[in-house]
Amino acid sequence: MPAATKPPAAVPLPSSSPPPPPAPRPSVAPAPSTAPPRTPQPAAAPKRTRRSFDIEQALGTNWLSKLGIIILVFGVVFWLGTQLPKLSPLGKVMVGYAVGGAILGAGIFLEKRMEFTLLGRTAAGGGWALLYFVTYAMHHVAAARVIDSQAVDLTLLFIVAAAMVAHTLTYDSQTATSIAFLLGFATVTFSRDTVYSLAASAVLAAALVVIVLWRRWYELEVFGVLASYLNHYLWLRTIIEPMGGHHRAFPEFNASTMLLFFYWAVFRVSYVLRREPREAEENVSSVSALLNIGLLLGLLRYQSVHPELAFWALLGLGAAELAIGQIPRLRVRRRAAFLTLTTVGISLLVAAFPFRYSGSNLSVLWLVEAEALFIVGVMSREAVFRHFGVLTAAITAGHMLAVDAWRVIEERTAPLPKSDPAYQLALLFASAALVFYLNAHFIFRKWDEVFGAGLEEFYPSILSYCAGVLAFTGAWLAFPGVWTPVAWAVLVLVLVVAGSLLHETALSIQADAGLVFAVVWIFGNNLDATTKFHALTARLVSIATASILFYIAAHWRSRTEIELSAIFSAGYTWVGTVLLAVLAWKELPIHWVTVAWAGFALVLLLIGRFRLRAELAWQAHCLAIAALFGTMAWDFDATTAFHGLTLRLIAVSAVAALFYLCAPWISRDESPAVGYIRDAYSWAASGLVITLMWYELRPASVALGWTIFAMLLFELGWVRGSASLRLQAYTALLAAFLRIFYVNLNAESLPGELSTRLYTVLPLGAALYYVAWRTAHSPESDQPLERQFYASRWHNYLGVITVAALVRFEVSPDWVAAGWAAMVLVLFVIAWRFGRSVFLHQGLLLSFAVMFRTLFYNFELPKYYPPGFWQWPTLTVGAATALLLLGLPFAFRIRETERAKPTPTRFAPARRPEQVLFFVPVGILTALLAIEMRKGLITLSWGVEGVLVFLIALAIGERSFRLTGLGLLLLCVGKLVVVDVWTLESSDRYLTFIVLGAVLLLVSFLYTRYQERLLRYL
Repeated sequence: MPAATKPPAAVPLPSSSPPPPPAPRPSVAPAPSTAPPRTPQPAAAPKRTRRSFDIEQALGTNWLSKLGIIILVFGVVFWLGTQLPKLSPLGKVMVGYAVGGAILGAGIFLEKRMEFTLLGRTAAGGGWALLYFVTYAMHHVAAARVIDSQAVDLTLLFIVAAAMVAHTLTYDSQTATSIAFLLGFATVTFSRDTVYSLAASAVLAAALVVIVLWRRWYELEVFGVLASYLNHYLWLRTIIEPMGGHHRAFPEFNASTMLLFFYWAVFRVSYVLRREPREAEENVSSVSALLNIGLLLGLLRYQSVHPELAFWALLGLGAAELAIGQIPRLRVRRRAAFLTLTTVGISLLVAAFPFRYSGSNLSVLWLVEAEALFIVGVMSREAVFRHFGVLTAAITAGHMLAVDAWRVIEERTAPLPKSDPAYQLALLFASAALVFYLNAHFIFRKWDEVFGAGLEEFYPSILSYCAGVLAFTGAWLAFPGVWTPVAWAVLVLVLVVAGSLLHETALSIQADAGLVFAVVWIFGNNLDATTKFHALTARLVSIATASILFYIAAHWRSRTEIELSAIFSAGYTWVGTVLLAVLAWKELPIHWVTVAWAGFALVLLLIGRFRLRAELAWQAHCLAIAALFGTMAWDFDATTAFHGLTLRLIAVSAVAALFYLCAPWISRDESPAVGYIRDAYSWAASGLVITLMWYELRPASVALGWTIFAMLLFELGWVRGSASLRLQAYTALLAAFLRIFYVNLNAESLPGELSTRLYTVLPLGAALYYVAWRTAHSPESDQPLERQFYASRWHNYLGVITVAALVRFEVSPDWVAAGWAAMVLVLFVIAWRFGRSVFLHQGLLLSFAVMFRTLFYNFELPKYYPPGFWQWPTLTVGAATALLLLGLPFAFRIRETERAKPTPTRFAPARRPEQVLFFVPVGILTALLAIEMRKGLITLSWGVEGVLVFLIALAIGERSFRLTGLGLLLLCVGKLVVVDVWTLESSDRYLTFIVLGAVLLLVSFLYTRYQERLLRYL
């Protein structure tokens, strides 16, 4: 091929395919391309231009011509009727024929030319329409009447219509024929004097039907149906509208009715006689059939003056349509026509009954009709009858609820309500429910092969749910008031059992819904039902019965083989439990409600344990929580006597005992948190007991009661290996410990009586020390809790604090320091004897307490009050100092023991306890000498103290003691130089100098004598 004719390589593709992605930019300049430049935008322009031109062409060649001919024909009609009043009727007819013939001739001429075919056919249709109108006007239009005989005019109309149809059919164009008929109907529309004037429409309708059947132009019939009935409506409107809303008979009524039925018959015959239309044609035919019956009924209703005949009209038309639909030719070859006519017929039959019957009678008729349709559909294996049977059943159910049941609702909610049972209506509802249930769960099962897929798969559920609604409504009708939920509970049980046996999900769901309705009804109506029923309240009987039925239903609900059945079954038991709990709250005195709840919780735990129902245990837990809070809210204020005891004591004790009984029955397999739940029961019980003691015992005895109770819990927890009980015991002991500080230690006793503090606080201290000893000497496996929280150590500390506090309040205030010093001595002895460092720590801490007590009490009080002999600080503080110094030998032994340990203690004073037990009393003694000695002898007494300390230090070889002695001597020297020289009297000054000098010499001698020995101590 020559290069000149070769197509260019870069011609763009049509816009329907996406353009290729751009190529990457090269690193060097590309070679010049020989392809023509790309022009993508203009490529789509021809397509858009073509599409715009097509629209323009359709408007100019098709639609404008049709609109033009229609407007022209109408214009001629109006011209003839209004603009030529002086012209005779014959002249008007001749002018009309001339204009119509001219338009027809022009159309025939133009149709023969290829480019004007569509315009010519349109003009020809308009010409024939005008000719038809002129022929029609020759008798029916007064201004153009030239023929007095209607028969002659009808003959001429038939001739013109036949010629019009024959001519337009030569074009084989549905459009041209449609325009001809359209203009024919339109001309009749504008000239109608009497009903007989509409005969032209009847002629046109008959002719149109012939054309439709011959040429299979079924769209044309849709237009014919609309045009025929519209013409009739426009004629009727001039008669009916002046009547206002009160219709009355008019002379043309019978003729109008006959003409309407003629239209219906003509178009129905056309619908039946069609030759096996295609699917699209059948759809158009169905539209025409529905328009035919719909417009007929509408116009009959519009012109009706005898409403009582509506029943027979609908019944007759329904029977006729249903009978026509059963023609074998339609059932076998035209399924859509069979369905359409059957649907129309059955719908009319169903709609007929309300015009003659009402209330329950109508419901019965509809119910019978629905069942008949359904059974016929099953037996004949015809789906359409089954469809209508189910639809009618649904309508019947809706009518029964909206009309029959609503009437009873209005009676029972009126200002003066009537609550009598409606047994007759309830029987109707029960019968309908039974029929629907049989259809849904028996017939569908027995004849399963009859029913197809698709919509019929939902029919059993629809019928079953309708039956459920009717059944529950019927129960409400028969058992009003407080007995409604009982009847519903019975239905719930029946439905659950049936759903379980038949494996029907719909029945189980209805039972679930009924359960919800029953609960709502109970809370709305039954809680205040206090009327008596055989010596019992209606509330008690109804709610208890419903709850028992719900529990029974829960067993069957769990056996249904559907998803979430276990959860729904648990929901039933929850409802029963809640109802019984609320019933107990309503029926029992308020102070016994919590006892009932706690007892009910125990029963639920036992049943749940043996029946393996985990939700019962959780319900028991909720009841226990409610009982606990109820006890705290109601029972602790119950001081009314009951057989010599307060209601508070009886109720709270019962609840606590039931809680203790509940704890062992909690299943270990319930959940991972079961251990915490079991402990929570015992904690709640112990908390109630402790709180009860607070209210029932005397204030000073509360701590003692808590102590005894704590020991019982401790021993029980130790024997049973329960860490929770032991922890409760520790908590109770802690509470007793805290209470003694603001109640027991301040309690006063009468003279001659045993101190209240003594017999209430001392047992607590003993209990604390016992627990400390027991937890410290138990096997390792028995005390994981105690090891984790250092139980022995803390109880030891609480014990020593308790005893120290008791000493503080029982001993004379001046001798408290001496009492605490005695405790220090005892603690050091115990620490040395049993090797328990905790006693050592307590002794050390308490020795500091002795120091602070002497400094801030014993030394300060004489400044304000002159002390007696037994309150003399020299005696009281000296005793405390002596007792502390008596502990030094034990402190040295403890030091040796601590040094022998492989791991020394982190508490520094515990590594050298003798330091504390030496420096504290020495410091107290030094202060005592400064306070009690005469001013001139203070330095002298400190010197003597320093020598004694030095001698003791030499004896035991303790360097810190020796340095303390030297420090005291140096203190004396400093005081002598700074103070005594300037302030003391001459005798005291000299005596001090002499003694102090002698002491210093003595010390110097001793240092010289024992120099080597002192070096070894260093």
